[in-house]
Amino acid sequence: MEQTESTATSTDRHFVTAEITAAWPEVFPPGRLILPEFRHMTLLFLGNKKIPPLPEPSWKLPPIGILGEKWIFLPEETPRVVAAVPTFLAGEKELLDYHAKLAPKEKFLPHISVSRGPFDTKAWMEFTCHIPFFIRGVALYKSLGHSNYELLWEKKSLLPFEEIEHTADIAYIIRGENYHQLCMHALLALSFTFPQFIDYFKKIPDVNSIENIIKLLNQWIAEIDIREGIGLKAVSYHAKVETKETLEWTMIVDV
Repeated sequence: MEQTESTATSTDRHFVTAEITAAWPEVFPPGRLILPEFRHMTLLFLGNKKIPPLPEPSWKLPPIGILGEKWIFLPEETPRVVAAVPTFLAGEKELLDYHAKLAPKEKFLPHISVSRGPFDTKAWMEFTCHIPFFIRGVALYKSLGHSNYELLWEKKSLLPFEEIEHTADIAYIIRGENYHQLCMHALLALSFTFPQFIDYFKKIPDVNSIENIIKLLNQWIAEIDIREGIGLKAVSYHAKVETKETLEWTMIVDV
């Protein structure tokens, strides 16, 4: 979507966000949950100021991470919102650099609002989960009130993975600028459906071929299956890496 020059009226409220795709759980502690499609990371609140030209983010493949390991309550004095603080697995510096271009004088605390008050503070403080996420793009919105927004501009990221249809199996297109990133994004794809894979992000060694990645993933599938059972058999060794905007690998997982 092309960015357009715009001025704001006295009642308009504009803001720039990082758009979040996450494997949100179905059950949260008590509170007025924000709809998943409206959960975002605010990068810049413009209010009714004139909208400046917005830079595009520098990353080709987006920041990724885990949500749900820490919750904060904002504003601190009279909390009205519960927000998840991200633990980044990759891309944090690029996100911070992008925010610095948007708002060089503003302090930035990355967070994603998930629930509005009233909420059960104690239950949220004790609620720990591991929600994989990635930033699918940045966008400029106008607030229409009552949690409704009008999209004015967006710059989409190249997706780290996409699930595709495959007869009787699970299949994904995995993207990465190198083999390590391919492995990380393969884990991210699997963790969206099978959260047992999240613990393995810290165990990724140096990998220099798709065969190494497949061997590693199959080792982890076997470990999880022995430990607790999982509805996966193995990642197929019939694999080919193509060079497009990035490296692309069609990962087929036998179920």
